[in-house]
Amino acid sequence: MVAIFVLFTFLLFIAIDMLVLKIQKKKHPAFQGRSPIADLAVFTKEFFQAPLELFLSKGHTWAQKNESGLIKVGIDEFILKALGKVT
Repeated sequence: MVAIFVLFTFLLFIAIDMLVLKIQKKKHPAFQGRSPIADLAVFTKEFFQAPLELFLSKGHTWAQKNESGLIKVGIDEFILKALGKVT
């Protein structure tokens, strides 16, 4: 019985929302077309430049091979700012 009450309450709120949007002569954002801003690329290869010997990952980490063959691993500025002071 509680499940039926919750379902009808949910449907009632959806109906009220659709009625208000119809009275205001607006479309629900879910039914509108794509925004032209959504198609713009945030970063392009020309925008983001990195040295050739630096390997970047999607996980905000990087690796760099030294002349001696050792690999230096680090995190990028985004994660550094998110974590704050790392000691």
